[in-house]
Amino acid sequence: MRIEYCRYLLKTAELGSITRASEHLFISQQGLSRAIKAVEQELGITLFSRSGNQLLPTLAGQRALSHMQAMAEEYEKLKADLDELAGQTVQSPLTLLVPYNVVNSILPAIVNLLISDIPHLALNIREEIPPRIPQPENFDAHTLAILCIPDFLLAECGAIQNGSVIFEEYARGPLMALISSSSPLSALSLLPSERLRTLPLAGQQLELAMVRRILGDETCPLNTFMASSNFSLYRSLIAKGMAVGLSSTVLERFTKPQSLVLVPLDTQVDIVWGCAYLREFPPTGAAAAALELTKSLLKANVHHSF
Repeated sequence: MRIEYCRYLLKTAELGSITRASEHLFISQQGLSRAIKAVEQELGITLFSRSGNQLLPTLAGQRALSHMQAMAEEYEKLKADLDELAGQTVQSPLTLLVPYNVVNSILPAIVNLLISDIPHLALNIREEIPPRIPQPENFDAHTLAILCIPDFLLAECGAIQNGSVIFEEYARGPLMALISSSSPLSALSLLPSERLRTLPLAGQQLELAMVRRILGDETCPLNTFMASSNFSLYRSLIAKGMAVGLSSTVLERFTKPQSLVLVPLDTQVDIVWGCAYLREFPPTGAAAAALELTKSLLKANVHHSF
């Protein structure tokens, strides 16, 4: 039984009139009548009888209303207790450092769950442009980085290698070409990496850097169609067959489906997912909650998780 129905019926019994009760409750008379009928059908009893212009609770209705009163009071106690607990758990603002591919995939779910668990949490989301592994000076006790990043950047990050920044890996998947399902390229079982030199590419600076890394030439010219921070725009161009992009099976599990397919490349680069934080400040409170949510969401959606 819905708790608001308890309130509706208690007010109807108090005022003895659907008209007056509906005005007090700011709902329509039809809505209140439907609520009464729904509870009567659920309980298998008649709650009210009419005496002239007055609605009076039946004997069974009186007993039911007594229980509803107790339920409504207990619910208010529960709300007050939880509000008090939420007030006690107000924490320092949590800062999440995230690249665009996390912003456009797993982050909305993490934020929704965080706010549900910690309603009074002050949250600061800082998008890292271009995507990079934050350095120690970017962290404090209330900062967590959620990363989706190529493995070579992890290997080259001095702060991770010397242990001042800890990175916890939860999932990984190989980098692949992202191609319109209507493109002839989508039928390939393997796309030669060298082919990327000649194809119109859409993506962000990180994607272009990964192409150059795969080709082993950091300065090679590329047939770039667009290098934009607008995730939806460049994926739309790819879906229309106007360009080719890069992605991974892990990332695609969290993005809105489009007319896109993944084609493996002949040179493997792994895209790694996980959280980074300063060794000096292991995650606690909201940061620890965000870390656990990230881990659990990846484990629930990705087969190759850790």
